[in-house]
Amino acid sequence: MKSPFIKDGYSSRMPATACPTCFMMLDGVTSMEGQEPPKPGDYTICAKCASLLRFDENMQLALASLMDIPVEHRFKFAKGVQAVKQLRGIR
Repeated sequence: MKSPFIKDGYSSRMPATACPTCFMMLDGVTSMEGQEPPKPGDYTICAKCASLLRFDENMQLALASLMDIPVEHRFKFAKGVQAVKQLRGIR
């Protein structure tokens, strides 16, 4: 089966899916490391509301908690959430 993700450098385009927190339609992801498109179980951060999200088995976004993320990756995601909040002026 062909991947629905179109690779563009470190960014991937994806079929639009709504953030479960703010309902913004998201149609792209940027890798924090590596150059692979996301797969079920991977995490991402909403670029609008800074919610931590996980791709489910159907590649839809589900709300996640920092405690869901493997401990060795938590700091990286916490910094990513803080960066989006700072950029967006979210407290």
